[in-house]
Amino acid sequence: MSRQTILIGLDGATFAVLDPMMDSGVMPNLCGLVARGVRGDLISTTPAITPTAWTSLMTGCTPGRHGVMDFVRRDGRTMDIITSRDNACETIWSMVSRQGLRVCSLNFPLMHPPRPVNGYSIPGWVTSRWMRMYSYPKGIIKRLREEIGHDLKALGMSPGEEAKAIEGCSEEEYEDWIKLHIEKDRSWFEVLRHMMVNEPCDLTAVVFDGIDRLQHLCWTFLDPSSNVDGETEWHGKIRELCLQYFRQVDEIIGEIAKLAGPEANLFFASDHGFGPTKGVFYMNAWLNQNGYLKWKNGVEIDSAEDSPKIGVGHPFRYFTMLDWESTMAYVPSGSCSGVYIVRENIPEDQYENFRTELKEAILEKCVHPETGERMIERVSNREDKLPGPMSHLAPDLIVEPVDGIVFSVRASETLLHPLSDDETKGCHRAEGLFAASGPSIAQGKSLEPLAIEDVTPAILYSLGLPVPNDLEGRLVEEVFNPEMLVNQSPVIGEATHSPSDMTQPSAEATDAQGEEEDQREIAARLRALGYMD
Repeated sequence: MSRQTILIGLDGATFAVLDPMMDSGVMPNLCGLVARGVRGDLISTTPAITPTAWTSLMTGCTPGRHGVMDFVRRDGRTMDIITSRDNACETIWSMVSRQGLRVCSLNFPLMHPPRPVNGYSIPGWVTSRWMRMYSYPKGIIKRLREEIGHDLKALGMSPGEEAKAIEGCSEEEYEDWIKLHIEKDRSWFEVLRHMMVNEPCDLTAVVFDGIDRLQHLCWTFLDPSSNVDGETEWHGKIRELCLQYFRQVDEIIGEIAKLAGPEANLFFASDHGFGPTKGVFYMNAWLNQNGYLKWKNGVEIDSAEDSPKIGVGHPFRYFTMLDWESTMAYVPSGSCSGVYIVRENIPEDQYENFRTELKEAILEKCVHPETGERMIERVSNREDKLPGPMSHLAPDLIVEPVDGIVFSVRASETLLHPLSDDETKGCHRAEGLFAASGPSIAQGKSLEPLAIEDVTPAILYSLGLPVPNDLEGRLVEEVFNPEMLVNQSPVIGEATHSPSDMTQPSAEATDAQGEEEDQREIAARLRALGYMD
């Protein structure tokens, strides 16, 4: 192997949280690697959510090209959970495999059913029971269990436990919950270490997703501006457990760097950043109150005193609660980036006028009921914000709330629920992180913000491979040292391949009953994370 490249995905990581930890000595390994390499903000997709953003990172393409817009796929008045089949673009795992290099992909979403690679793929976003069926090649999980020496159950999702990230939990549960994520990250590292030692690949990549979970539930303990660690003995204990989690992440990073050796290039990336949640805006309630949406008779309306529900209801159920004959526009899920227009209820020749009217109304009238402050930063037509052949899958209007506001689609008599300090959790921001270190990487440089789709070209170039001519991400040459750029001139190669004939699910995974059960498993995880109910 002439040039090994390691990609460490830190789900939801942000320099706003990690910089203070590096400065205070909590994360010395990451601090050293970043100081010896390059760093910069990594701007996420719209929306800045897990499936959309990681897919852009894995394909070098924007959502308008790959078509992954949400956790769910909308088809008229029905919805399904997305899978790898919904990604219309080739992934970096396939691009590298076609060049004769080996890859190992661990815990990335939308890798099920598996597409064949020259190496290994163990997906994220599945339970341990289904991981066996959706890993590639067939039988790899069984073999790892035997060779590593334990059952690896911690690798899979646990819907009941993950629900606490959004829904909260009692003070007595925090300790065990944080320890669960410490164990999960350690289990993924044990798999990674085993593969690096026994099945070394040219490109090895892993996602550690506990950072996202802790920042959702424990934001007040991680926010650099918060002083909760000194308020009570319990606050101090939970703060220390959170730091213990990040210390372990740093120890893992240090161990990966040692395993890879000094000749390897290490890349760090997050799918999005994080910040505090300031309020919940009930978008469908606003559409209802302004005459664009109608609930069926008998729909239960949340009162102003009810607890805010960021995750909104199960989309399938909410579809049944809409009066489809009278509804002209709606938001299907809390993770959705905008408003869909019911085209059947709008004459074709009036569509553009209606969309313009709705856009202007959202910008002008979605305001704080007391202060009059705007709740919406901008509203864009989908073809302008998310251009590409898959743009038609996006909402008709892309609606971006102001910083700290999240959407709910529940039926509510109030439009805005501001969050008190006790209710504050973390929510996604567009500014994630990028860093790299190694012999091919520039030293001590801060970069201008990169787009998340720029990661694929950087990794391909690091491996000595051409960058396909149809990627939307650009090769950011400032990442690399001048000697590298002189000795290995960047090469633009042939276009990517269509993934349409690459899916090869195992026999078990194609079983109809199995598919149905797995959809329920994934839906349970979305409910756990607050995107479904």
